[in-house]
Amino acid sequence: MMAATAYRLGFDHIQLYAAGRGPLRQTDPDAYIGYRVWPKFGFDAPVNAAEMSRHPVVSMHGLRTVQEVVARTPEWWDACGSGRPMQFDVSPTSRSWSILMNYLWTNPADF
Repeated sequence: MMAATAYRLGFDHIQLYAAGRGPLRQTDPDAYIGYRVWPKFGFDAPVNAAEMSRHPVVSMHGLRTVQEVVARTPEWWDACGSGRPMQFDVSPTSRSWSILMNYLWTNPADF
């Protein structure tokens, strides 16, 4: 609803801070999980070269966005990802919408 409203009001994007960092610990009630959750809803952000150089698979070193990382190795992002400002592109044919619609279609019980 937030994305549809932003589009109808003429916004280009929605921006938020996706807090937290991996690995998450089940015993930490104060752990933030935004860095894991918001990409599932289509939010994206750049990753930097230093961050990706920590990845053990050399082919991952050239990735430039959170969505590229999550698409290749979501388990790595869960364990090693970190918080950052993220954006959802509200233009009608954006990758953000595609990811969100796919998530809603494949996970209806979450809503």
